Amino acid sequence: MRFIAEIAAAYGYFFTERHEEAAAAAQRAININPGFVPALALVVASLTRAGKKEAAGAATGHLLKVKPNFQIGEFIRVGRFTAELNEKFAAALRDSQLPG
Repeated sequence: MRFIAEIAAAYGYFFTERHEEAAAAAQRAININPGFVPALALVVASLTRAGKKEAAGAATGHLLKVKPNFQIGEFIRVGRFTAELNEKFAAALRDSQLPG
C-alpha cells in the first residue's frame, strides 16, 4: 500500500508546483505498482510542467503502452480533486500531447 502514500505526496508536490519532486514521488509509486495509471499520468504531467520534454515523451509512451486507450477527458472525469485542480492536471496532460 506504500504506492498510495507516494501518489498522495506526488499530487501534493504537483499542485504546489514542485514538479520534479512530484515526478520522483509518482515514479516511486510506479516502481511499487507498475500498472498504476494515475501515477503514470502524474509522471507525464509533472515532467511536462518541469520542462523535461524528452523524459515526458518517454513517460507518455510508457503510459500509452500500459493503457493504449488513455483519454484525458475520461481520466479527469473521475473527479479526484476540485474542478480547479482537475483542470490544472488536465492542462498539463494536454500539453504533453496525450489524446483528449
